[in-house]
Amino acid sequence: MKTPTRRSLNAGMNFQPRAALILKMGACGCPKMAAVKNSSALLVEWYNSSMKEKTSITLSSEVLMRIDQLAGSSRSRSAFIEKVLRRYLRERERAAVQARDLERINRAAEQLNSEAADVMDYQTIGE
Repeated sequence: MKTPTRRSLNAGMNFQPRAALILKMGACGCPKMAAVKNSSALLVEWYNSSMKEKTSITLSSEVLMRIDQLAGSSRSRSAFIEKVLRRYLRERERAAVQARDLERINRAAEQLNSEAADVMDYQTIGE
């Protein structure tokens, strides 16, 4: 027997979920419900960020003091460091994509410049 899907169960009905309710942590550390429009992306991010691994790193006391100052009392060191590292990793990924795109443009530039020169020569011949 075929298992019914959401689509087959809702056949003939115009059913589109507009938002999902998820648990978010409030400023006090207690869970609160929140409606989210793009729930699938947020749910994946929540799932990935909730699966944590414990690690140990050694930092100078100066760096720890600056982290504590920047994180403030509302955020843990771990949360602050994770946020900074996520931003750094996103920037590295973005830089890699931009470098790849620039390489593609540069590879095609000689041919495109040659074609543009041909067009310019063609236009000046008729004058």
